[in-house]
Amino acid sequence: MFNNLNFVQKILFILMLAIIFLILSGTIAAFVTKKADFASGMRRADPSLQRVAKKNPSGDILFLEIGKLRLLTADSTPISVVLSPYFSYSSTDADAAAELEQKKQMMSGVIFNYFSLHTKEELMALGELKVKEQLAEQINRNLVLGKVKKIYFEQYLFID
Repeated sequence: MFNNLNFVQKILFILMLAIIFLILSGTIAAFVTKKADFASGMRRADPSLQRVAKKNPSGDILFLEIGKLRLLTADSTPISVVLSPYFSYSSTDADAAAELEQKKQMMSGVIFNYFSLHTKEELMALGELKVKEQLAEQINRNLVLGKVKKIYFEQYLFID
């Protein structure tokens, strides 16, 4: 087969094989030296709303009304953060849903303020779980009829 090719075709064929060899050897070297980690910049997604609702036998309220927020960090050049929070709220009082609705702006304000006081590096160092814990504590300080049990982020994305 190789004998039937003219000189230019032979050169192109050898060049193609060399490129394939370089790509494969580079990929293998990256995995062997552990410098390639496809999921290093990815966060572990929170469970979907449907899954949380199904796993909610305690009767907690799922509050979804905050929606998608576009936030800015405290970096010298602020970094945008897209966040879609929702949370479970413990309550035995029927007025709890009304309190949540009334305090929706306050909860959004707490989240905006929290992110505006931290840089991306600080948020990444804290980790998503600690950020959620601190947000829940700050929101709970302003609630009377119940408490936020757990915060979920449907979307948590830094846009550099």
